[in-house]
Amino acid sequence: MRACVVLFLIIALSVACENRHEAKNVKIAAYASKGVTPKNPPPLSRPEIAADADPKKTSFKSSTRDLKVIEKLSTAKIIGIRPISMRSLSLKVTLKGNAKAVFKPIRKNDSTARFEVAFYRLAKMLNVGIVPVSTMRLVPRAKIMGHLNVNFAEAAKSFDIAAKDSRSGAVEGAMIEWISDIKPTPFDVEGGRRKLTKLLAIDGPSATEEPLAPMLSSAIVLDYIAGNWDRFSGGNLFFDASGDNLVLIDNNGAFSRWSKRQQNKMDKLLFAVERYCAKLISQVRGLNYSKIEGGLFLKSDKRGKLILDKDEILRIIKRKDDLITRIDSLIAVHGKDKILVFP
Repeated sequence: MRACVVLFLIIALSVACENRHEAKNVKIAAYASKGVTPKNPPPLSRPEIAADADPKKTSFKSSTRDLKVIEKLSTAKIIGIRPISMRSLSLKVTLKGNAKAVFKPIRKNDSTARFEVAFYRLAKMLNVGIVPVSTMRLVPRAKIMGHLNVNFAEAAKSFDIAAKDSRSGAVEGAMIEWISDIKPTPFDVEGGRRKLTKLLAIDGPSATEEPLAPMLSSAIVLDYIAGNWDRFSGGNLFFDASGDNLVLIDNNGAFSRWSKRQQNKMDKLLFAVERYCAKLISQVRGLNYSKIEGGLFLKSDKRGKLILDKDEILRIIKRKDDLITRIDSLIAVHGKDKILVFP
């Protein structure tokens, strides 16, 4: 009898915890859809910076469709959880209504899950590619462990050891839209670099002849300034179901400091690109700390909280400057009309 009472209390406490966090997530989504800053949002694990920042001055704009997806990712009841990758602790989540998502938790020694959200927001700022809609969410640890313990005991153990708790006992992480019906591209397999270089060379095909050329050029620009060094390593560059658009997934390799090897790899990739989209490069030229910061507010109090910290934003600026230096050197040799050829 006593064991039954204890079990009942544990279940009741877990349900109460989940409901409390779901209520907070509902409130966050409501504020986000209205562009209003909540007075007392749940805390993020990122440090507070930019004391004089004004969260209302944001350069991040979401489409109506994206706002609906963000609301679902933030608030929909979780009805299923299973592991995707033991190495990354990524989970495939089923939401009420049978929508699917990926949950990447903040780890005790690795907070790069937040880079998925920052990359999505930077891509939206620059209108580059198809990047899965992503937002941060608190999920009760008991909820996750309850699902994993049933059929995935080993994954449950790894998750329990590595995932970081917030102050309220939930796990914070990036909830990422699941994009189905994607197809592999030929650019991250053997011989892919030669194909890419041919498409983006100064004497390569026009956008009319090869619509992929401007999309690839823009994707490389985005990856370079974001610091996403492993795009062409396999498994994170796809076509959508139509085969007409690039889909950029698995973006938490961005925003970190490059090693010398990563720097060399990205410089070689950048030097393979000799033609660019004029509108995108104009937007990139206009990027400064304030604009980037304005696009990366997630949930803010009066002091401001960002997805990225100050050093990570400064690295974006440095890579942006290096990119523009490269483009200007090409323009000096070949002329603007030969380099900024795509719309």
